[in-house]
Amino acid sequence: MNLIKTLLSLIFPLECRICKKTLEAGNLTYICSECFAKIRFIEGPRCLKCGRPLRPFENRICKDCQKEKRYFKRIYSMGLYQGVLRETILLLKYQRLKALISPLGKLLLRYCQENLKMDDFDLILPVPLFRSKKKEREFNQAEAFARIIAKHYSLPLSQGNLLRIRDTRGMSNLNPEERRRNIKDAFLVSKKEEIKNKRILLIDDICTTTTTVAECSKILFTAEAREITVLTLARTIPKI
Repeated sequence: MNLIKTLLSLIFPLECRICKKTLEAGNLTYICSECFAKIRFIEGPRCLKCGRPLRPFENRICKDCQKEKRYFKRIYSMGLYQGVLRETILLLKYQRLKALISPLGKLLLRYCQENLKMDDFDLILPVPLFRSKKKEREFNQAEAFARIIAKHYSLPLSQGNLLRIRDTRGMSNLNPEERRRNIKDAFLVSKKEEIKNKRILLIDDICTTTTTVAECSKILFTAEAREITVLTLARTIPKI
């Protein structure tokens, strides 16, 4: 199938979905190498707990993490949710351009190599989608990246254990309290023996207010996980 697509791309060159330039021959990812090279890892001071980029006057532990109980050890995010990374994630999620999973997965692996100690984890676990949403989208992007990481590092992948048992509203237009109510009791661990005493790397695509990964971490902690660390592709920029 890839050979056929490659031949077609030679005959009918595709345009980069970001800059609209003609893609180089054989590029089946919908984004040119020049645009993809603009994706940068997050640099500068970050909260040592939730990973949020800090303003110059803030402490190393942000005010939210100082006042709220956190069930995760730390959140790591590869890049800021802006520019090419944001456009790429949107193309993957809503236009189902699955060819973007591989290059994004390679970037995420490089980020893991440079920023995480992978020997510290016993289990890789993706944040689940509700079953109707997964059926509609045809895949779970968090699960796809979790699979890449688990395979590369020869770590067990948990699938179908952490469940999203009810659908939730989109949270982009909700305030923090509405987000918490929206996600409360939305997850369930079906096999606690798989979770008990495990050091878990929880995978998601975007971290905005930590509400979703915080609720997942709470459920995993209740199931007696030893430690939960979160890894996401992108982190939104905090509002000033």
